[in-house]
Amino acid sequence: MTLATLKKGDRAIITSFNELSESFSRRLYDVGIAIGSEVTLLSVLNFGQLFYISIDDVDFCIRKQDATKIMIERI
Repeated sequence: MTLATLKKGDRAIITSFNELSESFSRRLYDVGIAIGSEVTLLSVLNFGQLFYISIDDVDFCIRKQDATKIMIERI
């Protein structure tokens, strides 16, 4: 299951990053998006192209093409 499959208000744990470049994975870690982090989907914006998420009380927007590469497990 990927981050892109979550519905508004759903919570999940990030389990892995699939096919993300090394540099992009490092940028995600730098802002607090890491394997094992709990994520909440706050909203889907821009006609389904942006996923507005919250991790540790910090809010981010992730592009759909990147959200499809972040594997999660719903909680």
